[in-house]
Amino acid sequence: SKNVITVGASEGVRAFGGNDGCSISDAQANSANDIIGFSSRGPCDDGRVKPDLVTCGTHVTGGVFPSSVGNAVAGSGTADGCYDGSSVCGGVGSTFFPAGQEWTSASSGTSHSTPAVAGFAALIRQNFINKGMTAPSPAMTKAMMMVSAGYMNGVGANDNLYSNSQGMGTVNMNNYFSIIDNPNMIRDQQNADMFTSTGQEFLRTGVVDNIALPVKITLAYTDAPGPTNGNSFVNNLDLEVTENGNTYLGNIFTASLSNTGGVADNKNNVESVFLPIGTSGPISIKVKATNIAGDGVPNNASPLDQDFSIIVSNFVERLVPIASSSGSTVIAESCGTGLVLDPQDHITVSLPITNTGNLATTNLVATLQNTGGIIFPTSPQS
Repeated sequence: SKNVITVGASEGVRAFGGNDGCSISDAQANSANDIIGFSSRGPCDDGRVKPDLVTCGTHVTGGVFPSSVGNAVAGSGTADGCYDGSSVCGGVGSTFFPAGQEWTSASSGTSHSTPAVAGFAALIRQNFINKGMTAPSPAMTKAMMMVSAGYMNGVGANDNLYSNSQGMGTVNMNNYFSIIDNPNMIRDQQNADMFTSTGQEFLRTGVVDNIALPVKITLAYTDAPGPTNGNSFVNNLDLEVTENGNTYLGNIFTASLSNTGGVADNKNNVESVFLPIGTSGPISIKVKATNIAGDGVPNNASPLDQDFSIIVSNFVERLVPIASSSGSTVIAESCGTGLVLDPQDHITVSLPITNTGNLATTNLVATLQNTGGIIFPTSPQS
């Protein structure tokens, strides 16, 4: 189910004074930073990452449907006679929690973390509408929840995102409001951005709004239907972000932050790049149509196409030049062989500089930094 939002379970934080009816103890409900053992882990058969997100799934309380409405404070309501507590954990020695009333019960499982995420999705949709924005597509809703998720470093987590245990982390509504209420770039399945053939690219550039906040980018797209056996992915879009001469590919993480290097993700239809507090830009954001092999946008004239949704937090779109390099190469030396830098050797280094932005460079200057063992570098070079 590549296009759905798949939810795992972290621990809740609520002591019952013993095991609930599903044998979940207080020790399994004492840290929202831990993944509970019963939460299913990925990957999928074809190597895609699941789950997408997690949230609390142990000792979760909820209402019991009543036969009569009494006094909620006094707890005098009566549960409907059809309610027998089946498929619900309940509390300690009771089908209700707290004991002594019939208004609420409790349970544990991903069946309880999942509706919490569904509620969050509904709130995101309503928040878009309240702001006068077009209601978000399913892909944008998914991207928004994943870009705003909080990294978990507790038991069963503490791994590299996008993770087969925690997905992109635990849903975090405060992070969502920080992203949506501060400068950002949102593109949601716009016709002008639609890819219709392999090799096409979408490019936007800009600057960081506030260096005291991180920069987070998430791309999501609703992929064309695929086979139920073998690889289910059909179209492949790749995210590529360049900042301060460094290029970051989607879903290449160490813990909660993106790393350079790695290879493009050809399986998952959600890709993220998270840059740390202090990132100063400028930044280029590229979405590449690496492979358009199916009908990702049905009911139009094109049999091969794919649209997408992307959110960039803490970002002001602007035309800027962005200089980057794919690395240096030693092309000549004054003595010795093998193009290896020896003591007292003089070498010639080729350092290709590419402008990955969308504004021409002027008066470009390169400066050799006093790092990596280099002492007394020369002055800046035009």
